[in-house]
Amino acid sequence: MNPQLIGTYPWYENLIPLSLFPGVIGLALAWRWEGFGSVLSIVCVIANYLM
Repeated sequence: MNPQLIGTYPWYENLIPLSLFPGVIGLALAWRWEGFGSVLSIVCVIANYLM
């Protein structure tokens, strides 16, 4: 398959998988600091759904 025929995709498509990493980090932080980690995880999950 010729990669030049496929074309490019928008830059914001990269944000969806990248927003999963802070969500996982937030869950790990929630193990120790419940408030900060849970808020970070919830914000990242909501941002992922909005994209």
